[in-house]
Amino acid sequence: FVSLVFDGLTGGIQDVIRARHNAQAYRMMYSMNIWSYLWVFILIFATGEIYGLYKFVKLYPYVMLNMLLLGLTGAVGQNFIFRTIE
Repeated sequence: FVSLVFDGLTGGIQDVIRARHNAQAYRMMYSMNIWSYLWVFILIFATGEIYGLYKFVKLYPYVMLNMLLLGLTGAVGQNFIFRTIE
């Protein structure tokens, strides 16, 4: 339920941004991802989670392929979502 509410809010906010600033879908996707990466990068170091990640990957190195595939499929899915926005 909460996910649907935030999806609805995000869609509405994106519509307002597109109307006010004539933003293109892929530019919005790029900007959103840059900010997300920045915050995750800061938080993963600030909370010390980077060390847990390092230990986990060292213990289970095959998980790197799974993380790569997750990132690729997420990028493809995000492409489809943002193409519907255009």
